[in-house]
Amino acid sequence: MNKNKILSLLCAGAIAVTCSCNDTVTTVDPISVLSPDGSRIISLNNSEVADYVNNYYLGSSLNYLDKTKGDHYFPEPVEIKWTGEKNGNYLVSVSEKEDFSDPRTYTTISPELKIENLYGGQKYFYKIEDTVSGKTSGVKTFGTKKAPRTLRIDGVSNTRDVGGYYVSGKRVKQGMVYRGATPENISEEGKKTFVGLGIKTIIDLRGSAERKRNFSDINYVELPEKGGPYYASGDRNFTMPEYIPALIQSLKVFANADNYPIYFHCQIGRDRTGTLAFILNGLLGADYGDLCMDYELSCFSEAGCLDYDDKTRQVERMVSNAEGMRIYFGKYATAKKYDGDDAFHFGLEAFLLDNGLTQREISAIRDIMLK
Repeated sequence: MNKNKILSLLCAGAIAVTCSCNDTVTTVDPISVLSPDGSRIISLNNSEVADYVNNYYLGSSLNYLDKTKGDHYFPEPVEIKWTGEKNGNYLVSVSEKEDFSDPRTYTTISPELKIENLYGGQKYFYKIEDTVSGKTSGVKTFGTKKAPRTLRIDGVSNTRDVGGYYVSGKRVKQGMVYRGATPENISEEGKKTFVGLGIKTIIDLRGSAERKRNFSDINYVELPEKGGPYYASGDRNFTMPEYIPALIQSLKVFANADNYPIYFHCQIGRDRTGTLAFILNGLLGADYGDLCMDYELSCFSEAGCLDYDDKTRQVERMVSNAEGMRIYFGKYATAKKYDGDDAFHFGLEAFLLDNGLTQREISAIRDIMLK
């Protein structure tokens, strides 16, 4: 075989190999993520709420209460940005699990996305796909700072997650129980958020004359005529015989795993709602300081300030309620001959047991709500 023929065959072979490779391998440039950085821990609280949480002391909500600001507790969104066309077709998947078995998914035409109402103290996995070109970012991560989880639900004020607090090596689960004001004025956008939270049960702590149902497909708990307890002292406090049944009935709802996620509310989400949240998280073992800090967070909401022109008086009343519960349950523990160093939590549980909540129900609530 002459040299020219051999060379022709080699060239043909080379061309064939090249063509074969080009036919089977398609190289697609990945999407480049600009933010967030995987090593960054993102604060979900706005600057005012973050300052309040980081520097809290009893009554410090007075420094932030401002009726003219309306709702100023809303969380900061996490902003994801990437390289791409401004009129593209993108699918963004975000999950607490690396295998994306339960992702939140978002579609957008812009190479950026803002996500609200995420969990605090959580590692997130996310990925971006251009659904036209097939380009992907691969799996990326970011973390969120441990902090109270406030929520934006359009048309509903004073909304936040009851979970997130730490209890003796465990943590109160997020995404299980929510609290806030009445959802009577919820917008269509707010309804989408509400549905997205997966709410199955609503506890309306108001009296029968105030109650109104806003959702036909959610189970409502019917409380006694007067509704839930208001305060720790005075003429409408949780220790009065006419209010104890509503408190116990409400807590029994949390002992059934089938009822979750649960939303409970009164009119403005401060007093009756605040009392139930205080007692529920107290029963779970949350620190007294965290209970007070969460209680005073209502001062960042429009609803929580509606009926007070004198902000000093409002905060004094809230401090009085918080201290009233500590004193009351402390005395209850003393009456039970308790001589330990946590009279508040002991007295709270003893009070509930004496008034109709069973030990089995308390254990069930803790098993469901703590991780």
